[in-house]
Amino acid sequence: MLVAALTLLLAAADSPGLPAATGDVTSLPVFVDEGVLLDVLNTLLLSAQEPGRVAIIVDDTDGIRRLSLERSLVRTMRDRRREEVITPALVKASLDAAAEAQLVGGHAQAATSLAADHVITASIVDQGGKAVLRLQLLYTESGAVLGTQSVDVDGAAQASTARSLDVRTAATDLADVIAEGVENRGVDVRTHRIAVAPAQATGAAKEARLDRFVQSELTSALRTRGFLVVERARLSAAMEQLTIQELTGTERVAELGALLGAQSIVLAQVSEAGTTFIISARAVAIDTSEVLGAASATIVRDDVVSLAAVETRTPGEAAVRSAVAPGWGQAFNGDGVKAVLFGISTYGALATTVGLGVGAGASLAGYNGITVGEGLTAEEAGQKAVDLRNQTNALLTATAVAGAVTASVWSLNVIDALLSSPPD
Repeated sequence: MLVAALTLLLAAADSPGLPAATGDVTSLPVFVDEGVLLDVLNTLLLSAQEPGRVAIIVDDTDGIRRLSLERSLVRTMRDRRREEVITPALVKASLDAAAEAQLVGGHAQAATSLAADHVITASIVDQGGKAVLRLQLLYTESGAVLGTQSVDVDGAAQASTARSLDVRTAATDLADVIAEGVENRGVDVRTHRIAVAPAQATGAAKEARLDRFVQSELTSALRTRGFLVVERARLSAAMEQLTIQELTGTERVAELGALLGAQSIVLAQVSEAGTTFIISARAVAIDTSEVLGAASATIVRDDVVSLAAVETRTPGEAAVRSAVAPGWGQAFNGDGVKAVLFGISTYGALATTVGLGVGAGASLAGYNGITVGEGLTAEEAGQKAVDLRNQTNALLTATAVAGAVTASVWSLNVIDALLSSPPD
């Protein structure tokens, strides 16, 4: 029965450890190879009859290791994109509610809210003096163990540098921490509407556009994590309405949230620290101004500046550049091939137009300079005038056509720069 399985999990969930809602995500060690973990989970879940909702619980007295393993399991299960994952934070919140309800005779009703058809339990066991992560798949209705798999654990587990080298990875980790903070309160992130305010940045971080880059990456990471994320355009309009372009505190969070229909808002800051940048983010509840989750991440400075400059380039900036110099907008967008093509075609058309225009001008000057008596008879002068007039008209027509082609190619170059630029 479901209640029996939940009772088993409740004991595991009560193991002591660090809270999951805060921390420096870049210093968290990684204890298992997530590629190997995915293979093991694929094998383990073959034992299930098309699981729909799978709950995850990790039993480990080492708080740091437990938190790392929880995140690895959640990330890997989400990578499968087959089952609906109930995270350890949601499991613990649901079990706490069930335990509280049991005191007043409502245990079964509270437990049913979990609605998981299968459960994966993970625990550290000793095999020949070596730490191993043991995974079990339980069928929730009966509590039967459907399968067991093991994954080697790196006992040394140095702090992962691979997860702190770029903004995208840091944003993903920050989104995980924020999700844990929300789910620790028993709220499924898929029903939670969240807004991401423009990050605050100063000095080199501001010059490198990391404020806009971090906002964009956090928005993407939270959406991938399952949150209902408020569109940036709607957020910008609401902030302009409240005249709080520089949102640094929580004094107007409730007012902003009411305009957006959001339950929480993410406030982030980017600061310079020598050869690194530090990203700090916290999710603040709209109704209570309570911090739901907070974390910081350290990213190395190399390559971040150039990446941020590329990722935050706006369509307007690209269009203006292409209007000034054809191909410049495409180069600004990082598309060198288009930059060359538009540069050659537009300047080629422009050069042709100018050349034809100069020829038409010279022909017209010759027509106007025809006089009788300078080696020309009246008949010869008349014929020459007719020839030059026809030539001038033909050149003027060709100049107009070339000018129209030039204008069309130039306009197309501007439109392409506008459309091919990443949205702001």
